[in-house]
This record gives sequence, structure tokens and C-alpha cells, in this order.
Amino acid sequence: MHNHPSQNAKGKKSKPPKNQEKVGKDTLAVYFALALICTFFIGSITYGFWQIVFPAIDSVTVVGGLLYGLLAQVGITIPTFCLVKSKQKRGNIIVSTIGFVLGIFVLVASRSAGYEVQLSTPSSEERESEEASSSMQGQSVHEGEVLSTDDYEVSDPLLHPTENDLSSDTDILSPNTVLTNNESVSGQNVFVPQTESGSLLELIDESLVSRLPDLESESKSIWTSMISDTVKSTINTDSQPDSSTINGNSNFTRKTTSANELEDEIIANGLDEEKLREVIQLREDAFDIYKTSGVRHLLANNYHSLAKICLNKKDWDAAYSCYRKSIEFELSYIRLLSRADDAYFEQLYNIAVLFQGIGDIPYVEEEYRIEAYFLAASFFETACTNSFEAQNIKTEFLSNYYAGMVNHKLFLLEWTSRSRSSYRYLLDSISYYQRSLEYSEYGKHRNLQYQYLAETCLYAQQYIQYFGRPKEMMESSQYFKLQSKYESLSN
Repeated sequence: MHNHPSQNAKGKKSKPPKNQEKVGKDTLAVYFALALICTFFIGSITYGFWQIVFPAIDSVTVVGGLLYGLLAQVGITIPTFCLVKSKQKRGNIIVSTIGFVLGIFVLVASRSAGYEVQLSTPSSEERESEEASSSMQGQSVHEGEVLSTDDYEVSDPLLHPTENDLSSDTDILSPNTVLTNNESVSGQNVFVPQTESGSLLELIDESLVSRLPDLESESKSIWTSMISDTVKSTINTDSQPDSSTINGNSNFTRKTTSANELEDEIIANGLDEEKLREVIQLREDAFDIYKTSGVRHLLANNYHSLAKICLNKKDWDAAYSCYRKSIEFELSYIRLLSRADDAYFEQLYNIAVLFQGIGDIPYVEEEYRIEAYFLAASFFETACTNSFEAQNIKTEFLSNYYAGMVNHKLFLLEWTSRSRSSYRYLLDSISYYQRSLEYSEYGKHRNLQYQYLAETCLYAQQYIQYFGRPKEMMESSQYFKLQSKYESLSN
């Protein structure tokens, strides 16, 4: 009888040669490294898969512990595993599985820390777009001009309430300015608007503070609907004397005539804060006599103009107070309207501009900034539901354009904290920007519309790479094509 080569004369198994044992350990190391690298690489591409399979995958320790415990069970109890007779192959399977699990650990830990894997070399178009986006974030931009927050200026406002033009909304800052504004806020210079309820909603209706859900992107449609219904319910709830009574009051006509003459001087000679305050005082005195629709509307515009002056002076508290007064007069004007026609939706547009102005105050506290933009989005989006008559179509265009812009701002604020729900603002921003392109007769700021669309499409790609693709979003490649299209159109 011949001895089995693996046994000695006494029937005992002999130890493998040292070089064979080293080869086995090297093989295990290779399997481990390959499993680790492949898992990290594949997981980086399909990170959304892990988000679906493990909703709580960001809790690395918990998930990792569970997987490791499961691995131990797999290595001991699964019968099919025991069918592998080769001890070295079984060792390879165990080590590869450990590498697979550790690959998940590394992947999730890096994602939780904000690391993103660049799997391909970006094209020249991608690099140029990213450079443009990052450079824009360091600037404070008014519509159509680049300014620093240290030289905060707005153009002389138009005092005529009939003017709804991009050139008259000079206190609206570009989307990327919200990033520099937020970065400049500190405990010493932060401005917190004074409200009794702690919410800007009280300007519309105090009851909304308790009736509305928390301010989140998912609840924007609820806010928009309830705010729209609340404001609409105030139509035709107030009254004013007939024209003969109003014109028969010499004190009222004297004050309004003086205010009109003084305003004509401002228009002819340039904006003068002292004269504007005189105009406001005269009209408020007239308002105390008769609360007419004309006086309400003119005071709303005068306070908006004064808010712009206060912004130039960097008097944030006074600017906020003026915006607040303007909103109050715009809302009171709606109570004298007889129906929800174009005039009504133009008022909603005006109120949206004012709320966006509050959000654009450079040092306003972030919670109020977000709420102000949220309210602006609600009013703009409601105005977008109206089909304006041909003579008022510019307001329809502006409502869509600024609805895109304020959602753009909300996205940027949420994206800085890597909020997973921020994509809803991003989708609304792209949608409204695209709708604003349909108004071909208003091409004055077409390049900015293309620029903002290119930026939001770039952010859509970054969002998908970071979180995976929600079902509401298109493929990343589709957003890249749109980005390239809008970049070429803006040049």
C-alpha cells in the first residue's frame, strides 16, 4: 500500500511547504483587494442602488455591523458554502466577501463625508461650465450687472406703478448671490426681521402660521394653494367712498396733489430720499382721510422705492420695514378689487417681488431668507397660472422668469447642506426658466435665462452623481445635453 502524498509514515498530515503557504496568503490578499476596489468602483456608479436597497445606509456603523454579522453566519451555516471542498477556495470566498463589505463601508463613509468620485475626464464644456459656476458664486450680481456686496447699490427706481419691467426690479439679486450672502452672515452682523409670530406669514394672515405644514420643498404646493385661497378670499371685502365724495374733500385733494407734484420733480431731477419721504407722508395723511385704491397702490410703490434707497445705505432694518409696509399696502389694495382679473394677478406678482427682496437682504438670517423665498415662489407660481391679456403679457413672462429664479435660490440654499429633497426646487427652477423662454418678444435678458438654465442643468448632473436619480428627474446624460445647448445659446 502506498502512502497518500499528504501523509507521513505515521499517518499524520504533513504541513504544506512554506512557499506554498505564502502563495495561498498572496492569493487571499489579491481576492481581498479586488473585491474592495470593484465594490467601491461599481458602488460609485450605482450609488442610487444602495440608497434603494438600504434606506438607512448612511448609518454606516449600524448597517456595517448587521452585514458583518450576516457574513459570519454565511461563512458557517450555509450548506452550499460547505460543499466547496477546497479549504483555500473557501478562504478566498470568505476574504472576498469581507472585502466586499469593507468596500461598502468605504463607499458610504466617503459619500457621507461629501466625497464625489469623478469617473471620467470632464469635457471642455463641463470644465468651462463648472468654472463659470464657481466664479459666479464669489460675486453679488444684480439683474444685468456685477456688483460687490460691499458696494451694494440699486438703480434709481421708477415710481410709476404701471411699470413692470426687469429694469425696475433692480433690487432683485442673481441666484448665486445667495451663497455669498449666506457665507457673509455671522453672529455679529446677522439681521433677524421682527415679527410677532416669528414668521413672515403673518404679513398675509396670522392664522396661516398654525394652519400650514412645516416649510419643506414637499409642502410648497400646499403653501401655494392655501396662500392663494387666503389672498383671493379678500377680494372685494373693503370699500371706499364714491369719487364725488373723495374729490369734494379739499384736504384730501390738496395732499394728493402735492404728493403728485413732488413725485414729478423726483422723476425729472433724480431720486431724492428726503423728497420721497415727503411724498410718502403726504399720501399717508391722505390715506388717513380716505383709504382709496389709488393711494394704497402708490404707497406700496413708494415704500418699495424707499426700500431700495435703504439697501444702498446698507440699512437692512429700514429696508425690511419698507418691504413690509409695501406688502401690507399691496395686500390692502387687493381688498378693493372686484374680481380676480389681470390686475389681481399683477398684484400677486408685485408681492412676490417684495418677498424676494426681503430674501435678498445681504445679512438676513437664513431661516427668514428661506421663508421669504418660499413665499415669493408661492406668489410667483400663482401668478403663472393666469393667462394674461396681450397688453399685460409681460407680467406673465416675468412671473415665470422670477419663479425659476427664486426656486433656483431655494435649491442653492438647500444644496449647500446637501439636502436630498433639494431636487424639487431644482426641477421647478428648470421648468419655469424654460417656460419663460416661450415669450420670444422679451429677449432683453435672454442670455441670463440661458446661463441660469445651463447652471441648473449642471447642478442636476451633480445631484444625480451624489444621491442617485429620483424618478422625477431625467437621465444625467440628458441634462448634460441641455447644459451644452444652453451654454452655446448664451454665447
